[in-house]
Amino acid sequence: MRITIKEVSLQTGVSVRSLRYYEKKKLLNPKRTENGYRRYSQADIERIQLIKFYLGVGLGTDEIAHFLGHAGSECEPVSEFQCVSEAISLYESRLIEVRQQMEVLKEQENKLLETLSSWENIRDRLNRDLPLERKEA
Repeated sequence: MRITIKEVSLQTGVSVRSLRYYEKKKLLNPKRTENGYRRYSQADIERIQLIKFYLGVGLGTDEIAHFLGHAGSECEPVSEFQCVSEAISLYESRLIEVRQQMEVLKEQENKLLETLSSWENIRDRLNRDLPLERKEA
């Protein structure tokens, strides 16, 4: 049984626009009916889930296309070592990027905490220094 793009969108949580984009980027190639409508198979849905996974770990569509280009979603036996080596290299570099982003976010968090603390100190000082009748107003 083949399902329509709208049904796939609802089932996978991927927008119709994104599904069309995946097709444009050659990440997906659903079958077409005689009148040109897309018909997705279970294999297409599984591929969409894989694309979502790759996007979720921060890969771009060009990187995903490269991996999906190795005999579908698996490596050919002849190029298996190359595929595995490329995957390891890509994931190592992505992990480094994520760790760098985490450091930047940690620095931002610390700056925000310092700034918030400064503003709270100012508020507390102003609150102490205000005359009693102004505090009640």
